[in-house]
Amino acid sequence: MTDYSEEAAALFARFAERHRLIYSVEPDAPIEVLWEFPEQQGLSFPVTLGLQNGDELNFGVADFWSSFFPFERSASTFEVPTSPRFSHPNCIVWRPMRCSARAMKLCGCRSSD
Repeated sequence: MTDYSEEAAALFARFAERHRLIYSVEPDAPIEVLWEFPEQQGLSFPVTLGLQNGDELNFGVADFWSSFFPFERSASTFEVPTSPRFSHPNCIVWRPMRCSARAMKLCGCRSSD
């Protein structure tokens, strides 16, 4: 199995740079790559991005954790949700799924496209 640690770190770095976020890299984490983004301007809650099992991307906030694999197919779609297309202070809308008008109304989101 291929280890995508370098590619995952580059993906996470693009996210951090795009949104000008402060982060810490956890070198002793129990997974290959673990970046933590604390609450800060532009981020109203802590976010965790990770890579485990060589090719499994992870995204976590509070009590929510998700995994995407294999890396080769999920890296490009993983990058879409970390590039907000919807904005609301208390709403996370996960893309590439289309957000229905009903879901947008329920959470108060509006498209910034």
